[in-house]
Parts: sequence; structure tokens; C-alpha cells
Amino acid sequence: ADFVYLHHNFNLTNMFAAKAYKFYAKAASLSVAAATIGLTYGNLTECDSSVYDIRVGNTLSRLSPYLKSMADSDVMTLRKETNGVWIFSPSDEDKHRANGGLPVARIATTTIKKSINDISNLWWNVNERKNWDSVNTEDSNVVKSLSVEEQLVYLQGKPKKGGVISSRDFSYNMFRLEGKNLGFASGSVLFVQISAPTEVPANKKSVRGDVNSILLLEPIDAGTTKVSYVIEMDVKGWLPVKVVNAAADETPLTLAVMRDHLER
Repeated sequence: ADFVYLHHNFNLTNMFAAKAYKFYAKAASLSVAAATIGLTYGNLTECDSSVYDIRVGNTLSRLSPYLKSMADSDVMTLRKETNGVWIFSPSDEDKHRANGGLPVARIATTTIKKSINDISNLWWNVNERKNWDSVNTEDSNVVKSLSVEEQLVYLQGKPKKGGVISSRDFSYNMFRLEGKNLGFASGSVLFVQISAPTEVPANKKSVRGDVNSILLLEPIDAGTTKVSYVIEMDVKGWLPVKVVNAAADETPLTLAVMRDHLER
């Protein structure tokens, strides 16, 4: 696969302007540690060497602004607060889709009384997710480890709204990134999930959907973490909008069950 180097300091909204300045290398022949090409373009400035699949740059450019706009009603609309999780949707959903977003998006935030390391290890250990995520996950496993910071994942979801929405399953690449290289606080960690629907064979018991997401972990103190989650989905099939929206509102409650699992 081809990879693009995006070396930047803080302005994620301009990140993907760097598409005009692509530096490609074959992943098989160049490791992350070997990346040494610097790029300066607008607010993108040379910093620590990192390799970002071009799809990650696209997703960060589209979804990460929501992470910095929790109090901005022009960007996001509060839908509800449930079990300590605040759930929002894009204020302009048409604009979100016009920018390449999937049909339904949700943004959520909560606080977990655990260290970033504890939460990071749990989220990265996809094989165990089915054991604690009672909201969304029927089955989950790492199909293939692609590098120290990337893995191919398969997740089979639970039926929603009493079975009105049958089980959906997803195949995606999951990346673990240092937040400080992406304009977030030192010590923060991002997990970026990029839909890869053809990489894992279809499960005849489920409908294959698309999902992209960012999970951001930011330190409050040594034992407390702010957790923010942006997820966009295309669940496929013909479904009433109200049903899809109601099911989408449930999806971020993964944060609540993760919190309860870790804090028990």
C-alpha cells in the first residue's frame, strides 16, 4: 500500500491541503522510524517523523474539528446526556456529508477515572471488546497486526432497536497515534478507525456497513481521563431515518460501558 507523509504541528483543519505535496513510499520497504521527509505547507510544519496512510489524513481532517468544538453550537448540536455521556451530532449534517462524511455521525464525551494507559490498552485489545461492550459488540477480533501501531479489525455489531435493525458488521484499519503530534495535549492518544469493508470476507449473518471514527484520550490528571469519540456510519439497507438516528444515539454509549468496566 502507498503511504503519504504528513508532518505537521497543530492545524488539523488544514492537514489535508498537504495532498498537493505527496511523498510516497512502499510500506513494505520503509518503516515509520525511517520516515525523514519534512513538509511545510501553510500551517503544516515539519515535526516528529510519522507516516500516515492518506485515508487517515482524510478522516482526521474531517472529524477532528468536532473534538475541538464541544461547546460550539454552530458546529455541533447536543442531542442528549445519558449515563454520564454527552452526545452530539453535526449541526450541519448536509455539510458533513458534502465533505465526504458518511450518512450518520455522532460525537460524544465523558470522563473516566482511569489512566490513559489503562483505557488505551483496553481499546487497543479488540479481541476482548466483545466481553465488555454490551451496547454494540457481538464479536470482535484482530484479523491481522499490520505494524506496532496499526491493525486490521473485524467487529460484528448487535441488532438495534429490538431487532428492527439487524446485525451490522464492519471491517476497518485501526491506528494508534500520539496526540501531541496532532495538536492535542502532551500525553494524549488518538485511535483512528478507517473503514476497509472488502478486507475481511462477508459474514452472511450480518449486513456489511462502513464506519470511521476517532477516539481521543486526554489526561486530566494521573488517574483521570477525558474521553471523546467521533463516529460516522453507513449502516446500509433501507431503514427509516428516525430508526437510524435512534440507533446512532446508542452507539456512543460504548463509552459508558467502557467506563463502568474500568472503574468497577
